[in-house]
Amino acid sequence: MAGVAVAAEWQLLYNRYYRKPELYQMQWKNVDLTRNKIACAPFGGPIAVIRDDAKIVQLYAESALRKLRIFTSSGRLISETVWKNPGGRLIGMSWTDDLTLICITQDGTVYSYNIHAELVGTFSLGKECFDNSVVECVFWGMASCVSTRRLRFLPCRILSFRRRLNWQIVIWRSFPIVLR
Repeated sequence: MAGVAVAAEWQLLYNRYYRKPELYQMQWKNVDLTRNKIACAPFGGPIAVIRDDAKIVQLYAESALRKLRIFTSSGRLISETVWKNPGGRLIGMSWTDDLTLICITQDGTVYSYNIHAELVGTFSLGKECFDNSVVECVFWGMASCVSTRRLRFLPCRILSFRRRLNWQIVIWRSFPIVLR
């Protein structure tokens, strides 16, 4: 029977077989990934976790305050901070190429954190996002694209300057969706 268990670990992808062995157990305690928003940095970088306020969850023995927690890729806690930022519901978060955590809220406010959960900067995506509410966002590298409640897309590029710690955002232009 041992041969069956080993063969069951292999997955067919096109014409090749691959397997994904478990290297170690995650070290975090009481982290339920189904109740949280998660952002994982590429190449085994840090993992940011915050309770998802869009879901109705039971708060077991934890505080009612939401905490932004940053873990290593093995689940060891690096840092945490209480999420007390205005701007409505957290829509999405992602790590940039230089390991800065970008968080976009419903009113189009963008918060950036370093790996120690310290607020580095904040800026707004503009009046259109504030008036029409951000409903979804997608990230890639140093850029993101948000969609508003009125089905308008705003692609933007986020530039960071490590030496001066100031942030600049470039919004290319808004794209309306035409539904027929």
